[in-house]
Amino acid sequence: MLIEDETTWSTTSNPGYVIKNGFYLYNGYAVQDSRNICPNGFRVPNSNDWRTLFDYVQGNNSFTQLGIDLISGGSSGFNAQENTYRGRGGEYYESQPLNYYQSSNSNEFVVIGNINPENPFTQVNNYNSNLNNSGYCVRCIKN
Repeated sequence: MLIEDETTWSTTSNPGYVIKNGFYLYNGYAVQDSRNICPNGFRVPNSNDWRTLFDYVQGNNSFTQLGIDLISGGSSGFNAQENTYRGRGGEYYESQPLNYYQSSNSNEFVVIGNINPENPFTQVNNYNSNLNNSGYCVRCIKN
């Protein structure tokens, strides 16, 4: 369900999405929904999938190089692009040099960053609070 206004976004307990700056942002309910937002044969990656990607791309390189390799134009082909995300209260966070992605784990999301060329980073963020009303981009992976 398309949810554009802040109040509905922050209070819903239904799967929802919004399109902002050309990015589809999905709430946690959409990610957890049994109908699967990904195409047939694909799924939303969990935090272990993200960590596997990070480990594979990082190899023997530095943690900083991992961030460089994952951003748009990096050698991994992942092409993370600076995107927008939506907070639990429905507010937007835009124009940040960071890339936010959903994890199928309801209390985790992924950040791939390039705060400045000397300090890119990647991390799986784990919050003790529920992120179901936060909105992040989704990357689907094969089952």
